[in-house]
Amino acid sequence: MEPKVEESQEHVGASPSLYDPFRVIKREPLDIPYEVTVKEESYEGDSINVEENNGNDAVTRDCLEFFKSHDSTLKNESDHERRSINYNCQQSYKVGKLNKILHRGIRYKCDLCSKEYFHKGSLTEHKKRHQGIRYKCDLCSKEYFHKGYLTDHKKIHQGIRYKCNLCSKEFLRKDILIEHKKIHQGIRFKCDLCSKDFSFKRSLILHKKLHQGIRYKCDLCSKEFSRKDNLTDHKKIHQGIRYKCNLCSKEYFHKRSLTEHKKLHQGIRYKCDLCSKEFSRKDNLTDHKKIHQGIRYKCNLCSKEFLRKDILIEHKKIHQGIRFKCDLCSKDFSFKRSLILHKKLHQGIRYKCNLCSKEFLRKDILIEHKKIHQGIRFKCDLCSKDFSFKRSLILHKKLHQGIRYKCNLCSKEFLRKDILIEHKKIHQGIRFKCDLCSKDFS
Repeated sequence: MEPKVEESQEHVGASPSLYDPFRVIKREPLDIPYEVTVKEESYEGDSINVEENNGNDAVTRDCLEFFKSHDSTLKNESDHERRSINYNCQQSYKVGKLNKILHRGIRYKCDLCSKEYFHKGSLTEHKKRHQGIRYKCDLCSKEYFHKGYLTDHKKIHQGIRYKCNLCSKEFLRKDILIEHKKIHQGIRFKCDLCSKDFSFKRSLILHKKLHQGIRYKCDLCSKEFSRKDNLTDHKKIHQGIRYKCNLCSKEYFHKRSLTEHKKLHQGIRYKCDLCSKEFSRKDNLTDHKKIHQGIRYKCNLCSKEFLRKDILIEHKKIHQGIRFKCDLCSKDFSFKRSLILHKKLHQGIRYKCNLCSKEFLRKDILIEHKKIHQGIRFKCDLCSKDFSFKRSLILHKKLHQGIRYKCNLCSKEFLRKDILIEHKKIHQGIRFKCDLCSKDFS
């Protein structure tokens, strides 16, 4: 399909984020205060004529600088360096093919789903998805939509890594190493709308979509997501796609969940370099390290602090009065995870122990339970008592640490926060009524 060439009066800017060759384009004006007109007859050759526009002599110079800043090759660059900024340039400049495309607003459009791309090669790669073309690894038979992903994957077999010379971390891709190094350099990407800053440019791009109200909507159930990859994962639920472990036959909706699961079979552990604790998941180690670093996410309404930002976001919904309602029995909950657990009662979902046939509503409780069969014990390093469950050890340690949860109404103290919450319902006059005999309880 031939690209459609349109005359455009949109402003041309030099923001690097707009020239990501793999970004799907949404047409929108840019706020650079000058315009560029391109002569139709000069486009077909190797050069573009840049003219004065609206009587503004500086336009030509701005356009020249625009191309220079994007690694363009200028025919008479040295000549123009000697001229004044108001020189009315009518000569042609040799520019790179990409800049020519960007300058003209050329798009390559998919005739199957209407997505648009700057690069013809990107459109070609995209169309392979519709055609079902896959790139298969000849060493382990894994398949990928993009040839670039296969290339990255093969580096695992070849042992190729890009190593950071400052902290020795290794990466499969050089561009990820470059992004990583910005952390050491203290480079931050700041949002010009709310002043939040991020370590990675891609994080800023995702964040800006919140301001722009960009949502990715599922065409099957109308759920919306702020990230396209989350929508892609969600659609697999409708399609019945599962990622199956070839070692124990467990299945997962998300490929990353299967990857994490396989590390259990491989015995991969993530070790804290400050206290030597080990974790099966990298994100758990990241959360753990925040304890050492003293990082907390504080609620600006009640001053409670949390180790994880997502838990703070969940917590704030309590202040906002947001409730998660069951569409089967009308019960509502403060937390989405509580609703998910509740729905399992309606669905009859249970996690069954294959050793003693006990059933549990939550998978993590089943995992804890299995440790009893395995003879795993959690030992206190202060008094040598041991426990079947890790949570029992955590509660026990609070005795040594003198941690108590105190009621601000009657000064009673409790070892567990959930028991304090239950206790407060007495002060609030909340009663739990039996639906068979009408007795109620505090």
